Amino acid sequence: MTIHAYTDRFEYLARFYSQAVTEEWHYKKFEGGLNHELRRFLVPLRIGEFPVSVKHAKMVEQLERGPSRVMRAHPNNNSINEK
Repeated sequence: MTIHAYTDRFEYLARFYSQAVTEEWHYKKFEGGLNHELRRFLVPLRIGEFPVSVKHAKMVEQLERGPSRVMRAHPNNNSINEK
């Protein structure tokens, strides 16, 4: 499941939680539900804020996928190295 799909599902289910929902609760529950690879990168950061945690999780997920499609489509793209 992607971070985007997990975040959507998490926010949907959090609406049904009967106790008071704080920012810290959101953060801890979101972080606890991440897969081990993502959690390994995010826990040491001690972000503490749900939206920032989601943003960082999406960045880590994208980095784990490797180069973007644009870079894969043009493997001989040397425009960065021409400077």
